[in-house]
Amino acid sequence: MKKRLIAKIIVKPSESKSEDFTLALVDYFNKEFKNNNLNSKRNNGYVKVALNGKYMDKYDSVIVDCCNGKVYLRGDNVKDKYFGRLSKFNLKRRSDAYHCVNYNANRLIHRINKINESFLQKDVQAKPLDLRQTTANILDLRTETAAMSLDEAIKHCEEVAKEQLTSPNGCADCANEHLQLANWLEELKEYRQQYLCDMREDEPEMYVVKAKNVYDLRRTAENDDLNKVFKNTLNSFLDTEDTNEFLQKKDMNDVAFSTPIDLYKVYKDKIEQSLKNNLTKEFNEDISNEDMNQMYQLFREYLQSDDAYDIYRSKVEKISNNRAKDFVKELDNNNDEVGRRIPTKNVQWINALNRDKPFIYFNGKIYFGNQEQRTHTDLIHMLVKKFKSDTGNRNDIQDLTKDNVIGFGHVVGDIAFVDEECFSCTQEEIANAVVKENGIKKVYSNPHPTENYFVRLANSIYQVADNRIVKTIKNKIIDFRKKIQNVLDIR
Repeated sequence: MKKRLIAKIIVKPSESKSEDFTLALVDYFNKEFKNNNLNSKRNNGYVKVALNGKYMDKYDSVIVDCCNGKVYLRGDNVKDKYFGRLSKFNLKRRSDAYHCVNYNANRLIHRINKINESFLQKDVQAKPLDLRQTTANILDLRTETAAMSLDEAIKHCEEVAKEQLTSPNGCADCANEHLQLANWLEELKEYRQQYLCDMREDEPEMYVVKAKNVYDLRRTAENDDLNKVFKNTLNSFLDTEDTNEFLQKKDMNDVAFSTPIDLYKVYKDKIEQSLKNNLTKEFNEDISNEDMNQMYQLFREYLQSDDAYDIYRSKVEKISNNRAKDFVKELDNNNDEVGRRIPTKNVQWINALNRDKPFIYFNGKIYFGNQEQRTHTDLIHMLVKKFKSDTGNRNDIQDLTKDNVIGFGHVVGDIAFVDEECFSCTQEEIANAVVKENGIKKVYSNPHPTENYFVRLANSIYQVADNRIVKTIKNKIIDFRKKIQNVLDIR
């Protein structure tokens, strides 16, 4: 099965009639999974994708939880295993649901296909082929009919297998062997096209051996040592000045949508040289150019995995948060008044990438996030449980935002930033509430993507008092200097 690693999804925005975010997300994921020949089934709050076997001897399906934005592995008699999270999970409109599935579907499909392919590999390994016997089969085929091509050999194997399966006196073992040989020849054909190895008339065995070596090399992608080299290469390059230069050229919105493969495209030569050095050091031998090209391909596949994305995301969050903290230090030193505009500079706005913690304004009170409530969604679920006394679902959250005063914001250091989206309240109202909390010194608006400035919304009571004291002392010093000058003038 061909894998679509990076591509536009097939499902269209009009394919869900529901305006509810969760139900629309369920529709979009279910349709896209089916478009990719996965055995999916929808529910009101989640989508279930059946696997082709028992993964880790426990789990037989993947659950996409569209209420909480998380993905799980599920088995009949085992507890759900956390499998990942959905990015761009905004819990708002149907268009946000489409954006969420457009950002996550291909990554999830790639992971599910990878699991399903692992079952196929186990089946192949269960009955390993004898390389010499396989080579002899190819030689026999070429001897019987000199005009037979690789495609014809594949077709011949499939026809023999079909005949053995449908015939009353057919041999099931013979059919399975010919099917296995057809699959192996298909893989041989793929490697031949990929590596441009010519099958010479007088040396077909050499090509078969070479193809098997390439196959063995591909299997090392699951090897811990190789994955460790990939991880170290990515980590080491993320610590270089090149990475900082790459992030400086993008605003925060672009960084949020970036992946490790974007970094590879920009600094391909440098990263490949670093990978080659790390591989040579790890395996203590020089690697041929052909094998190195294969390693580059494996590394590109690794860069599109969840492991690489988590490493990249962690680095981006660290760099983004440091940049936000530097900006907050500048704001701390500004003796600005309420209503003043501050240019965004290197920080376009404050979000999950660069904040210290989120907060929610609910009916006149401020609720800050912690290690357990790290997102606005977590805080909303906490409020649903606290004020509704139930487990909380999408409908409860909608009722909460409709029937109550609620707003959202972020905290960096001792400064709070209030988002533009508010329900039954204003940014100024939220600012006046959050500024009374311990540890909050100033409050600014969080810029809309079309704006390029932060607006000062409120000062803490202590800050206002400090400003007044400073202003009073300054005026007294000026008056005292004037009196001294007057005495000097009289003399």
